[in-house]
Amino acid sequence: MSNHNWYKKLIWFAGVVLLLSTIPPASQAQVVNLAPLNNSFEEEDDVFDWGGGWVTWNSDAGNGSTITYDDTEFIDGAKSLRLDAKGTIVWDFMILYTEIPLEVGQEYTVSVWAKAAEARNFVMLLKAMDNSTTWGNTTFNLTEEWAEFTITAQAQNQNSNVKVIIHCAGTEIPMWLDSFYVYEGPYVESINKPELPVQGKATDPKPETEATDVPRDVVLSWTPGEFVAELSPKHKVFFSENFDDVNDGIGGITQDPNIYPVDTILDFGKTYYWRVDEADSTSGWEQGLVWQFTVEPFAYLIPGENITATASSSYNESTGPENTVNGSGLDADDLHSAEQKDMWLSSPTGPQPTWIQYEFDRIYKLHEMWLWNFNQAFELVLGFGLKDVTIEYSADGIDWVELAGVPEFAQASGAVGYAHDTTLDFGGLAAKYVKITANSNWGFLNQYGLSEVGFFYIPLRAREPQPESGATGMDLDVTLGFRAGREATMHDVYFSSDRQAVVDGIAPVTTVTENSYGPLFLDLGTTYYWRVDEVNDTETPTTWQGDVWNFRTHEYFVVDDFEDYNDYPPVEIFSTWIDGYGTTTNGSTAGYPDPDFLAGEHYVETTIVHGGAQSMPLFYDNNFKYSEAAMTLSSQRDWTVRGVGVLSLWFYGDAANAAERMYVALNGSAVVYHDDPSAAQIATWTEWPIDLQEFAAQGQGVNLANVNTIAIGFGDKNNLQAGGSGMVFFDDIRLYRPAQ
Repeated sequence: MSNHNWYKKLIWFAGVVLLLSTIPPASQAQVVNLAPLNNSFEEEDDVFDWGGGWVTWNSDAGNGSTITYDDTEFIDGAKSLRLDAKGTIVWDFMILYTEIPLEVGQEYTVSVWAKAAEARNFVMLLKAMDNSTTWGNTTFNLTEEWAEFTITAQAQNQNSNVKVIIHCAGTEIPMWLDSFYVYEGPYVESINKPELPVQGKATDPKPETEATDVPRDVVLSWTPGEFVAELSPKHKVFFSENFDDVNDGIGGITQDPNIYPVDTILDFGKTYYWRVDEADSTSGWEQGLVWQFTVEPFAYLIPGENITATASSSYNESTGPENTVNGSGLDADDLHSAEQKDMWLSSPTGPQPTWIQYEFDRIYKLHEMWLWNFNQAFELVLGFGLKDVTIEYSADGIDWVELAGVPEFAQASGAVGYAHDTTLDFGGLAAKYVKITANSNWGFLNQYGLSEVGFFYIPLRAREPQPESGATGMDLDVTLGFRAGREATMHDVYFSSDRQAVVDGIAPVTTVTENSYGPLFLDLGTTYYWRVDEVNDTETPTTWQGDVWNFRTHEYFVVDDFEDYNDYPPVEIFSTWIDGYGTTTNGSTAGYPDPDFLAGEHYVETTIVHGGAQSMPLFYDNNFKYSEAAMTLSSQRDWTVRGVGVLSLWFYGDAANAAERMYVALNGSAVVYHDDPSAAQIATWTEWPIDLQEFAAQGQGVNLANVNTIAIGFGDKNNLQAGGSGMVFFDDIRLYRPAQ
C-alpha cells in the first residue's frame, strides 16, 4: 500500500500528537504576536501599500478583486477585512507582506478567524520572502460562521524572513478575515480567542431592526439563544409602540415558538419596538436588545420616472412640463427652490386653455396629489401660479371624468424653501392619466406655471417577489413568495417557462389565498416566468394585473467537484475514488501517491484546478492493464429527472502522456469513449460533455434512473495490450440539462 503512504501518515500523525502532548501550554500573555500591529484590522491603513502589511498580489488573474474594511462583520474589535476575489484561477490574492523573522527548524503557528458568505475554501501557507520555499500549505473549508483556522509548521528555509499568503480566488464568494496571529510554538487554543458574541441572546430579528415599510400584519421572528433548547417557556416577548415600556421590560408574553404574530393590525407609518428575552437555566432570563421597525405608509409616491408630463405649451426649453415631476428644485426635505428653470411655465402666446397632463406607466389607485405652485421670485407680483383649475382623469386616455370638489390652489411664496401647500384628495379612484386645465391664475397675465406635483397611490398589486426577479441559481423545489396587494382576497399565479404565455395570461394559473406558491418541481438550467394578479370581487376593478417576474434554476447537479477531500481518513480522495491498488490488471492511482505533507503537498492537486481549490490527479499505467478509478454514488442516482440529459467533466492532460483512450463508465458496464484518442495529451482544461443517451445506446442497457457508480478510465479492460502511462487532472463532474 506504499502508493498511498498510509502507514507513514499514521506514524507521522501519532508523532505529532505525542509531541504536542509533551509541550506545556502557553498563555496569551506569554505570546508575542509577530503579525502587524493592525492584526484585527481596526485601523484603515492602505492595504494595497507594498511598504509592508496586508497587500494584494498584482496579477491579471485577479482583475476586479477588492479588499475593504467592513464594520458589519467582525469577531474582534469592530471591523474585519472583507475579500472579494474575482476570477477562477487560484493565485496569491492576499499577502501579509512583512518580514516575519523566523528561526529555521523552530515551529510556528499562524492563526486567523474567518468566515464566508456561503461555504467555500481558502488556502493559507508560509513562503520565504525570496519565494524560494513554501510550507504549511493548508486548505480550509469556510462556512457562514466565524471560526479559527490555524497552520503549525517548522521554518524550512535559511532565509529566516517569511510572508503569509492566502489563496482565496478560484471562487467569487466573499470572505472575511479577523484577529490574525503569528507566534512561536505549537497551536494553543487560548491564545487567539476574541470575545465571541453572547450566544444566549436572541439574534437575527425579522424584520431587521430599524426596517421601514414593514407590512401591517407582520410576523416577528428571531434566532433563539443557544441555551433555550431544553427549556420551556423559551422566550419572553415584549412589544409596544412605546420604547420605554419595552426597554423596561413591562409586560411580556412567554412562549416556546421563535415567531410572534402581532395580534392586531398595526398603524400605518408608526414605529414599534420589541425585545426577546431568552430562557437561561443559570440566570433565568437573558435580556435581549431592543429592536424597532416602522410600518408601511398608507400611500406611496409614484416615482417621477414613471410619469410622462406634457403641456399645451412651454415658455422655453428650460421650463418644460417635465420639471414638475423630475424633482428639479426639491431638496432632501421636499422644499422647493425659487429658480424658474426648476418649474414649468406656459407660453403667453400658446393655445388656450392652458393645460398640463400626466401619464403614468400603468393604472394606479390614486390617494392624493401634493402640489407646489409656481414659485419664481416675483410670483407675488406676477401671479403665474395656477388658481382655479379643472382636473380630469382617465384610465385609457379616451374616456375622461371630471374630478369633483377640486379646491383653489394656494399661491406660492416666491421664497426659497417652499413646502407644498395644496393637497388634492383622489379618494382611491383608478387612473392612468390626470389632466389639469387652467381656468385662472394669481395674476393678470395670460401665462401659467407649476413647480412640482407628487402623486400618491395605494399599493394594490403584488410586489417584492421572492426570489427577486432575475435571480439565478435557484433551487429546483423553490417556493415562490410575494408581498400581497393591500385589498386582495385571492391571488392568481401564472407560471410557465414561456414568457409570452405569462404576458398574455394564457399560462397555467393557480389561485391561492396565501402570499406563496410552491414548493415547485422544476428542471435544471431553465428560466421561469411568473406573475401574480390580485383579485377582490367586491372592488372595482376586481383584478389588478401584476408584473412579469423571472428567475433561473441552477444549471447543474454536482456529481463530484473534488472540494471535500483532505489528507486524513476517511476522506482521502482514494477512499472515494477506488483505484487499482492491490490489483494486477488495473493500473490507476487516484491522487498523488506520496505527498510531502510538511512541504505543503496533498493527495489532491491544489494549483491546476478548473473550479474551486482542488482537482483529482489520476495516474494510469496501461502496460497490459487498463486504468480506472470508480466512485459509488450515495445520492443523486436518478439521472432522468429535472431535465438532466448531459454528463460533463473537465480534464487537463499533458503532451508527454501516452495516448491511451479515455472513457467514462456507468454501473461498471456502460462505457463511452472520448472522440479524440489522444485526449489525454490535451494540456489545457477541456470540457467533455456526454449525452446520457450514449450510455444507453448500443445495447449497453444502463438504467439511468438508478446510476450506482461512475468510473473514469483509460484503455480497454476487455482487450489488455502493451500501452503507456501518464497522468490527467479531473474536475467538476456535473449533470446538465441538454442545450436548448
